[in-house]
Amino acid sequence: MTAAWNVKITNAIMMTGGIMTMTTTRKICIQGGKNMTVDMRIEETFNSPWLGEWDLPDDGKDVLVTIKDVEFENVHNGKTNTNKEEVILYFEGSLKPMILSARVNKDNIKQALGTGRTKEWVGKTIQLYREEGNWFGKHGWAVRIRPFVSK
Repeated sequence: MTAAWNVKITNAIMMTGGIMTMTTTRKICIQGGKNMTVDMRIEETFNSPWLGEWDLPDDGKDVLVTIKDVEFENVHNGKTNTNKEEVILYFEGSLKPMILSARVNKDNIKQALGTGRTKEWVGKTIQLYREEGNWFGKHGWAVRIRPFVSK
Protein backbone atom coordinates (compact mmCIF):
# COMPACT_ATOMS: atom_id res chain seq x y z
CA MET A 1 0.00 0.00 0.00
CA THR A 2 1.30 3.46 -0.93
CA ALA A 3 0.01 6.76 0.41
CA ALA A 4 1.12 10.12 -1.01
CA TRP A 5 0.70 13.68 0.21
CA ASN A 6 1.72 17.04 -1.17
CA VAL A 7 3.25 18.95 1.73
CA LYS A 8 3.92 22.68 1.67
CA ILE A 9 7.20 23.74 3.23
CA THR A 10 7.73 27.42 3.97
CA ASN A 11 11.15 28.93 4.55
CA ALA A 12 11.42 32.47 5.89
CA ILE A 13 14.38 34.58 4.83
CA MET A 14 15.05 37.90 6.54
CA MET A 15 15.71 40.48 3.86
CA THR A 16 15.99 44.20 3.44
CA GLY A 17 12.56 45.70 4.00
CA GLY A 18 11.03 42.65 5.68
CA ILE A 19 10.78 38.90 5.46
CA MET A 20 10.48 36.99 2.21
CA THR A 21 8.89 33.60 2.46
CA MET A 22 9.44 30.88 -0.09
CA THR A 23 6.91 28.08 -0.17
CA THR A 24 7.70 24.90 -2.03
CA THR A 25 5.58 21.81 -2.39
CA ARG A 26 7.16 18.43 -1.79
CA LYS A 27 5.51 15.13 -2.60
CA ILE A 28 5.95 12.70 0.28
CA CYS A 29 5.17 9.01 -0.28
CA ILE A 30 4.89 6.35 2.38
CA GLN A 31 5.00 2.76 1.19
CA GLY A 32 3.98 0.04 3.55
CA GLY A 33 4.40 2.42 6.49
CA LYS A 34 8.22 2.22 6.29
CA ASN A 35 9.75 3.95 3.29
CA MET A 36 9.46 7.66 2.73
CA THR A 37 10.27 9.44 -0.52
CA VAL A 38 10.49 13.22 -0.61
CA ASP A 39 10.27 15.06 -3.93
CA MET A 40 12.96 17.75 -3.75
CA ARG A 41 16.09 18.93 -5.50
CA ILE A 42 19.07 16.89 -4.30
CA GLU A 43 21.13 20.08 -3.91
CA GLU A 44 18.88 21.04 -1.00
CA THR A 45 20.50 18.22 1.02
CA PHE A 46 24.08 19.53 0.63
CA ASN A 47 23.88 21.50 3.90
CA SER A 48 26.42 23.96 2.53
CA PRO A 49 27.23 26.99 4.69
CA TRP A 50 27.48 28.97 1.41
CA LEU A 51 24.71 30.37 -0.77
CA GLY A 52 23.85 28.17 -3.74
CA GLU A 53 21.28 28.47 -6.50
CA TRP A 54 19.12 25.97 -4.61
CA ASP A 55 18.72 28.59 -1.85
CA LEU A 56 16.94 30.98 -4.23
CA PRO A 57 13.28 30.72 -5.30
CA ASP A 58 12.40 28.34 -8.14
CA ASP A 59 9.89 30.83 -9.51
CA GLY A 60 12.53 32.97 -11.20
CA LYS A 61 12.01 36.00 -8.94
CA ASP A 62 15.06 37.97 -7.88
CA VAL A 63 16.04 38.14 -4.22
CA LEU A 64 16.81 41.64 -3.00
CA VAL A 65 19.73 41.75 -0.52
CA THR A 66 21.75 44.38 1.30
CA ILE A 67 25.45 43.72 1.79
CA LYS A 68 26.37 43.66 5.48
CA ASP A 69 30.07 42.84 5.13
CA VAL A 70 32.71 41.75 2.63
CA GLU A 71 35.57 39.56 3.83
CA PHE A 72 38.49 37.68 2.34
CA GLU A 73 38.46 34.15 3.78
CA ASN A 74 40.17 30.81 3.38
CA VAL A 75 37.55 28.44 1.87
CA HIS A 76 37.92 24.66 1.72
CA ASN A 77 36.91 22.88 -1.50
CA GLY A 78 35.72 19.40 -0.55
CA LYS A 79 35.91 18.11 -4.13
CA THR A 80 39.59 18.94 -4.60
CA ASN A 81 40.52 18.92 -0.90
CA THR A 82 42.24 22.28 -1.32
CA ASN A 83 41.92 25.69 0.32
CA LYS A 84 41.68 29.01 -1.52
CA GLU A 85 41.30 32.62 -0.43
CA GLU A 86 37.92 33.92 -1.66
CA VAL A 87 35.88 37.11 -1.37
CA ILE A 88 32.77 36.40 0.74
CA LEU A 89 29.62 38.56 0.70
CA TYR A 90 27.59 38.63 3.93
CA PHE A 91 24.02 39.89 3.75
CA GLU A 92 21.59 41.53 6.16
CA GLY A 93 19.09 38.98 7.47
CA SER A 94 19.45 35.22 7.46
CA LEU A 95 20.50 34.48 3.88
CA LYS A 96 23.69 32.41 3.71
CA PRO A 97 26.97 34.15 2.76
CA MET A 98 27.98 34.02 -0.90
CA ILE A 99 31.41 33.08 -2.21
CA LEU A 100 32.24 35.62 -4.91
CA SER A 101 34.42 33.31 -6.98
CA ALA A 102 32.88 33.51 -10.46
CA ARG A 103 34.48 36.23 -12.58
CA VAL A 104 31.08 37.15 -14.02
CA ASN A 105 29.76 37.91 -10.50
CA LYS A 106 32.83 39.98 -9.66
CA ASP A 107 32.32 41.99 -12.85
CA ASN A 108 28.55 42.28 -12.30
CA ILE A 109 28.81 43.55 -8.71
CA LYS A 110 31.48 46.06 -9.70
CA GLN A 111 29.24 47.33 -12.50
CA ALA A 112 26.08 47.23 -10.34
CA LEU A 113 27.63 49.25 -7.52
CA GLY A 114 29.85 51.49 -9.62
CA THR A 115 33.04 50.56 -7.79
CA GLY A 116 35.45 47.71 -7.28
CA ARG A 117 36.28 48.91 -3.76
CA THR A 118 34.69 46.30 -1.50
CA LYS A 119 34.53 48.64 1.49
CA GLU A 120 32.10 50.78 -0.51
CA TRP A 121 29.77 47.81 -1.14
CA VAL A 122 28.67 47.61 2.51
CA GLY A 123 25.11 48.90 2.93
CA LYS A 124 24.39 48.69 -0.82
CA THR A 125 21.52 46.66 -2.26
CA ILE A 126 21.83 44.18 -5.11
CA GLN A 127 19.58 41.55 -6.66
CA LEU A 128 20.43 37.84 -6.78
CA TYR A 129 18.91 35.49 -9.32
CA ARG A 130 19.30 31.97 -10.71
CA GLU A 131 20.87 31.50 -14.14
CA GLU A 132 20.87 28.31 -16.17
CA GLY A 133 23.84 27.50 -18.37
CA ASN A 134 26.79 25.27 -19.18
CA TRP A 135 29.90 25.61 -17.03
CA PHE A 136 33.02 23.50 -17.22
CA GLY A 137 31.30 21.14 -19.66
CA LYS A 138 28.27 20.54 -17.44
CA HIS A 139 24.74 21.88 -17.52
CA GLY A 140 23.54 23.52 -14.32
CA TRP A 141 22.39 26.58 -12.43
CA ALA A 142 24.30 29.37 -10.70
CA VAL A 143 23.64 32.40 -8.50
CA ARG A 144 24.15 35.65 -10.40
CA ILE A 145 24.17 39.33 -9.39
CA ARG A 146 22.45 42.26 -11.04
CA PRO A 147 21.95 45.88 -10.01
CA PHE A 148 19.04 46.74 -7.74
CA VAL A 149 16.26 48.24 -9.84
CA SER A 150 13.49 49.93 -7.88
CA LYS A 151 10.02 49.53 -9.35
